Amino acid sequence: FGSPDNGSGVGSVLSLSCDLNDSFVVAGYSTGDMEMISLDKRASVRMMSDIHSTAVVFVRVLSSSAVFSVDYDGNVNLTTLTRTLFGANTTRVLDGAQYGQIVDISVIPFSVTVRSAACEHQAMTVDLVALCAEKCTVIMAVDSAGATVLFTLERAQQDVSERSRYFEAKTRYVQNYVSSAWCRDANAFQFVQCENDRLGVWEVKVRVVRRRDV
Repeated sequence: FGSPDNGSGVGSVLSLSCDLNDSFVVAGYSTGDMEMISLDKRASVRMMSDIHSTAVVFVRVLSSSAVFSVDYDGNVNLTTLTRTLFGANTTRVLDGAQYGQIVDISVIPFSVTVRSAACEHQAMTVDLVALCAEKCTVIMAVDSAGATVLFTLERAQQDVSERSRYFEAKTRYVQNYVSSAWCRDANAFQFVQCENDRLGVWEVKVRVVRRRDV
């Protein structure tokens, strides 16, 4: 299912993500297009061709049903879909020139209950997003109000010479293998990042400050 002319029209699928209710899937294509596919109808609902100009390498549907997408140049967009699924509002949250290409992404959602000014309890949902970029790893918080960069983590210095153990003579390129994941224990989170033969673990604590989660 999906668009019948995907093979020739929008290229290869590079990334897929499903919403938490298993109602739709968003696909990111090598041409920079993104497509929303209804799992109930098993048909394409919307093709988005004006959000990225290069290949969409990562796409994630967040807990708010907003779409977090990353292209080959390292540009990161947050797209909010309307109720009818035929409209979309897109905001550029990171520019590729600032952090470089992004090689891995990991997301973990969580909910907290806060008291409003009217003393009513309200549930807030936040997604913690880690973007492993060329220059550093960027930790962001994304909620219904938008995306905020919380802090950055330094990346390990890489030997890019032929002496590197990851140098491939055939391609004359130094491979860099990066993967990351989140773990949670109540309101404490651990971010784990593996870069070649190095493993780093960071602890992230969540608290409510002025009715916003940081």
